[in-house]
Amino acid sequence: MPRVRRLVVSALGLSVAAFIVTTWVALEASGVGVVTTARADGEPRQTHVWPVEIEGALWLEAGTPDNGWYRDVQQHPRLTLERDGATATYVAVPVPTPEAHADLRAAIEAAYGWRARWVRIWVDPEGSVPVRLETPAGADVFGR
Repeated sequence: MPRVRRLVVSALGLSVAAFIVTTWVALEASGVGVVTTARADGEPRQTHVWPVEIEGALWLEAGTPDNGWYRDVQQHPRLTLERDGATATYVAVPVPTPEAHADLRAAIEAAYGWRARWVRIWVDPEGSVPVRLETPAGADVFGR
């Protein structure tokens, strides 16, 4: 019986490891941006996000209205987004409409493929909030 137990424990351990690796690859492999917001106390908060472009505008998805970065932008809508080696400043504009949600989910599925589908197994996107990123008036987005 000890041999069977070892096999079961080993198989379970390998399954857990495979789940962890697959989830990490899904969340972090490529296309990930880092958004920096200001917490209520003024301290910066950095969050990994999946930015997508829809009709020339950048969008983010707050998985729930309780996400820390989303709560931050409700108080201080200015944020920075670092992606592909460039950092730009934006103003976050929540667009909690069914149309924006459907467009954003379609763009995320198209951009991130199997990764988006994997995450959707574990996190229900129905309560997510679409957030459009707008360039602040007078800003030089790329610092040139």
